[in-house]
Amino acid sequence: MAQMPAVCKTCTVPVTSQFDPTTGARGTVTINSMLLVTDQCFVYDTIEFLDGGQIVFAPRERDTYHDNYNVICRKLYIQGGSAPKELNPCRPTDPGKTYDGNNVITWLGRLQTAADGQNAPTPAADGASFESNQWSDQGQGNDGKSGGRGGDGATGQSGSRGQRTLNLENREQRPVLNIVALEVEFANPVSHLTVDWNGQVGGDGGDGQDGGRGGNGMGGRDGSTDDSVWGDSCERPPGNGGNAGDGGNGGPGGNGGHGGDAGDIYVISSAANIAAGGIFKSGQFSYINGGGKGGSPGNGARGGRAGVRVGNRGKKTSACEEAHDGQAGNPGVPDPLGSGSTVKGSPGAAGVAGKLGFEAIDPPKSETCADLIPIALTLSSVSPNTGTRGSTVTVTLTGTGFNPAAALHTVNVSGLGVSASMPVVASSTSMSCDLTLTAAAPQGARDVTVTFGPAPLVTATLSGGFSVLP
Repeated sequence: MAQMPAVCKTCTVPVTSQFDPTTGARGTVTINSMLLVTDQCFVYDTIEFLDGGQIVFAPRERDTYHDNYNVICRKLYIQGGSAPKELNPCRPTDPGKTYDGNNVITWLGRLQTAADGQNAPTPAADGASFESNQWSDQGQGNDGKSGGRGGDGATGQSGSRGQRTLNLENREQRPVLNIVALEVEFANPVSHLTVDWNGQVGGDGGDGQDGGRGGNGMGGRDGSTDDSVWGDSCERPPGNGGNAGDGGNGGPGGNGGHGGDAGDIYVISSAANIAAGGIFKSGQFSYINGGGKGGSPGNGARGGRAGVRVGNRGKKTSACEEAHDGQAGNPGVPDPLGSGSTVKGSPGAAGVAGKLGFEAIDPPKSETCADLIPIALTLSSVSPNTGTRGSTVTVTLTGTGFNPAAALHTVNVSGLGVSASMPVVASSTSMSCDLTLTAAAPQGARDVTVTFGPAPLVTATLSGGFSVLP
């Protein structure tokens, strides 16, 4: 589907106010820092990006939906800037800083990231703990009760999903960015402009919660001797000390947030500019709309350590054998020192990529509002390109950017003795006029200049385009 009619439907009023042949403002805007644009249409005759100029679309209301945003000019001039080192340059701790000093067209949410998931609080609750030298009856016999297992750590929260490019989440269609420019000039071969219509980067996952420590084991019950009968006997053997509790597992890290979906980019210019090797495909433009990067996963937490103390054995008597101390519990899993057993979350998936398209227009005969935009004026030939002194020669001038709607055209021949009539403009590439040579006109090659207006006047010169013969 052709984009220029959609551009005109949205931006007819500002295009007309800039380029109407009789009332157009034909203004120039110079951008050397961030410029927030709250409208759908950014229209000037000439747009200059100078060492860090940024056009950043920022609609007034997040709930306002538009199906296209448009940068429209006759000429783009780019000075400075460089290609981005990565295609997803924005992180929460450093939002958009990669674009500082670089020339870019983008949207405000792109220079931010979605919110990170919260880290789980640390650590989880410790297991139930007992006094290792004392015994209490909790239905476990003479042995001390084992310390409780530490609580398992909670999973870190997932990072938030990145926003889709300048769009509400419940809209299936993502808005298009249209770049309309008929001329492009770079100040030098290393100057650069980035067009970034990508989705927002997803938030990073939160870190998991550390596992709780295991509790201390209870002491064993003391033994007792039965001396109610002849000879002592063991009435109650001493109890074993309780085990120390195991540490709880560390919580997994949260998943990274899904990257936001990208919008489509269309570059609209002359066929030569968008052809293979043309200025818009020269490598001095970067187009970024492959889908917002997913957030990084949160880190898995450490497992809790085993309980510190095991229960002491109960005291022996002369008639009762000695009991044993309890045994230490096992640390939680993952390993408490984080030696490779921690469980990270999953990285967020990238958003859906947008389309990158190129569309040719041919003002002033494209039958769209682009016909109001004057294309570059050139003069390539004069035919015939010679005339004898004392004669009048009807010549045809060929070039580009002639404007049949302009109020005034003139043709001038350098030097003395040659005058030109008011030209008749047949098309955007052809006009004709009469050249009158006086009998005394000096011989030799002359420069031919075409000018049309109103202000600002536009000129093109063909050096040596016409020669005076004897």
